[in-house]
Formats: sequence, C-alpha cells, structure tokens
Amino acid sequence: MYTLDETKLLAALEKTGDFGFNRKGTDRWSEKNAYVLTKVTGPVMAFTLGCAHPAISVTNPVKVRVSMNKVTLTNTVFNEALTRQSYEIDLRTKPQLQTVVDNQDTVLVRVQVDRTWVPAEVYPQFKDDTFQVGVAVSPISWKEELTPPAPPAPPAVPVPDVTTPPVEPTAPEKPGE
Repeated sequence: MYTLDETKLLAALEKTGDFGFNRKGTDRWSEKNAYVLTKVTGPVMAFTLGCAHPAISVTNPVKVRVSMNKVTLTNTVFNEALTRQSYEIDLRTKPQLQTVVDNQDTVLVRVQVDRTWVPAEVYPQFKDDTFQVGVAVSPISWKEELTPPAPPAPPAVPVPDVTTPPVEPTAPEKPGE
C-alpha cells in the first residue's frame, strides 16, 4: 500500500500544483505514484502521457493508471520507448464523477506507474539524475466537447501506368485516298 505524507503533499500542492513529480527540461516526470491538482472547468479532460523507460518492450510493458476520486479514467500500456499518447476523457460518461463536473470541483488526479527507472543508473550523461522516473504528464486542460475525429482522407489520384509506352496518334486519312 502506498502511504502519503500529508504535510509534504500539501506543501507541494501549494507550491507547484502537483506531488510526486520530477522536472527535467520541459517535462514533468512522475514517480511511481504522483498527483496533479486541477480545477474542473469543463466535462472533457485532456492530457498527454509519455514514456521513456529504457527496458520496455511488448513483453515487458510499462503500465499506467490515471484516476480521479478512485475512479479509473484510463489504463494505459506503453510497449515502446520514447512514445507519447494523448487522451481526451469525457467525465460525463463516468456517473461517479458527475458532481465533480457539475460543481467544477478542484480535484486530485492520481497517476500510478507499475515500474520506474533511474536515469543515472542507465545513462552516464545523466549522472546527476538520481530520481525515479515513471511517465511524463502534460498539464491537464479542460474542454466542453471531445475533439471530432479527423475526416477520412480523400481517395488517391490514379497514377498513369508508365511501363507501357505511349501510343503515337496517327493522322486521319485524307478523303479519296
């Protein structure tokens, strides 16, 4: 069971709006358990997760669970390194979260990763990065509706067959010949 130091949690939330994250470059990397404080301002939650685990594969994936008020929003499996996945979750489809949307509550979103790694133990150039790394989590944004799917691609334009030489046109016959 994961235990949480409430004093550290409250101090971190007050300072940065999250807990259990390490910042490197422009990314915010979770530890095994991390929390993001967010004010619900619409029914659709949008965010991106990224994974850079060096020992990842189809047979050895990294599993991520994102939840709010103990309600699972997504279970994600990463099986390829250096990948990002974007999510849009309509909270109206989760009856347990309807009051969160209606009241525009401020909530904690929990990110749980089944395994982490330490950059300093894998890459010599990151010798100072001795923190645990789970997944990158973008800032959470809120929308009124899901993004509509992209329209289908137009049909392909036929390409002329270049293997057959073109036929030269012949001149019409002159009358009386």
